Amino acid sequence: MKRLVAIAGLTFSLCFSATAQDSKTELPGVRNNVQVEIDTNGSGPHEMQEVTRQSVARAYANAWGTLARSMPGNRADMIDEAFLGAARDQFAAAIQQQSLQKLSRRYVDHGHKIKVLSYSPEGGSVQILDHADMEVQFLDGDSVIYSERQKFSYVALLSPTEVTWKVRLLQAVPD
Repeated sequence: MKRLVAIAGLTFSLCFSATAQDSKTELPGVRNNVQVEIDTNGSGPHEMQEVTRQSVARAYANAWGTLARSMPGNRADMIDEAFLGAARDQFAAAIQQQSLQKLSRRYVDHGHKIKVLSYSPEGGSVQILDHADMEVQFLDGDSVIYSERQKFSYVALLSPTEVTWKVRLLQAVPD
């Protein structure tokens, strides 16, 4: 029974504490085939360039791919690849917590539809709303002990780094 309480706690910490037609594109992620559809209509004071739009979509897909690779093996060292700031700390803490409980988590990603809410004029940040469809599985060793497929909504803030964008904030929001 203690494990079920621990599982419920991990689910809660992930899901609820974890933000013109030609500007709508479907772009597969580089890793784990995470599918991201991005819509930039009305996203800010100026039009987002195609290369920026693709870069943001690819970086966001890679962030979810990073989670998919790091969570099952409790590999907090991988989080820095795609996350920084509060989002990085949040997932590193989740990995530490599940590791202490001798559990792990696996994501089966069924795609993300993201809407760019704002793109700062100087290009220093992008805020998106993500409607994600995914299955979250909790593992004891290699055995799935709990699995649930749901649709989640997140607000995310991405910041540019030297070579890509990274997720700085990822907050679940009600639909």
